[in-house]
Amino acid sequence: MANKEYHKEWYAKNRKKRVISARLYRKTHQYKEWNKRYKKKHKKKMTEYIKFWNIKRKYGLSKIDYSSLLKKQNYNCAVCETPLSTNTKKIHIDHCHLSGKVRGIVHQECNHLLGLSKDNVELLKKAIKYIQKYSK
Repeated sequence: MANKEYHKEWYAKNRKKRVISARLYRKTHQYKEWNKRYKKKHKKKMTEYIKFWNIKRKYGLSKIDYSSLLKKQNYNCAVCETPLSTNTKKIHIDHCHLSGKVRGIVHQECNHLLGLSKDNVELLKKAIKYIQKYSK
């Protein structure tokens, strides 16, 4: 049996053993120190990786999907259509809370507007009338 085939077979047979071994190693002081140094050295890379890992986990968007959505919106907010900030903490992914479908990328403030109105179109229309009434 070729070396590559042997290792492939061994990995498949000993999956549980490997998982336990990896968990034990990650609890060691040596690993924790290495991990701390790695994160410090690659802070920007890790921050971006974690950001897109969370986006993928929460919304099902890959980095490519996220980028193409931004490009499709012309790098503007989907609600107010003004340029999005370079500060990624102020950029939010708007999605339907019922279906989970992503609608667009928006400013933090626009996301709060939609969230506080609970996506209620009638409430937003009333708010517009109220603003118009007192802005004359």
